Amino acid sequence: MLQKISPLQKCQEELGSLKAELEEKKSSLKLYQDTHQEYARVKEECLKTDAQKKKLEAKVKKLEEAAVKQTQDFKQLRNEKKILEKEFKKT
Repeated sequence: MLQKISPLQKCQEELGSLKAELEEKKSSLKLYQDTHQEYARVKEECLKTDAQKKKLEAKVKKLEEAAVKQTQDFKQLRNEKKILEKEFKKT
């Protein structure tokens, strides 16, 4: 009778060990899934941020070009003003 209990006890111990291993693997899998979800979320956020960055860079470029044009226009108007003032003084 003791010999029959021994194999049963071994099987129960092995079953307990396998259950513990299964729980450990489930825990590892859950951690991996959570990490993967976080990675996917961060990656999506990075893509959105990159798209926003490109839009903002395009706006900055347009504003810089507009500023250069305004500076050139201002210089031209100042030169024209000087010319007109000289002509006015001559008359």
